[in-house]
Amino acid sequence: MRQPKTIDRRSEKREPDVTLVRYSGTPDLKGRAATFVRFATTVNMSRSGLCFRSPMSFETSHRLTFTNDELWEAPREGEVRWCEETEGGIFIIGVALS
Repeated sequence: MRQPKTIDRRSEKREPDVTLVRYSGTPDLKGRAATFVRFATTVNMSRSGLCFRSPMSFETSHRLTFTNDELWEAPREGEVRWCEETEGGIFIIGVALS
């Protein structure tokens, strides 16, 4: 699991935002396992990325699909950039949206 870097390289400022999103993907990077679907709350968002809480950890470069009809007209694909475990076994995950 990679820790977030102290230097912020985002192209856009993320605004604090607590929104329910649906995310889906496969548990492994090779996509060989069954697809899962989960719901999560965001921590912050911008047009190019988001940060959310999850009981699952993800490795860097893991691909996920996000859905929220109030935010986007179509599902958004994203790539995990970092994942950090917090107290209580919850993970904070940073994602770059494509």
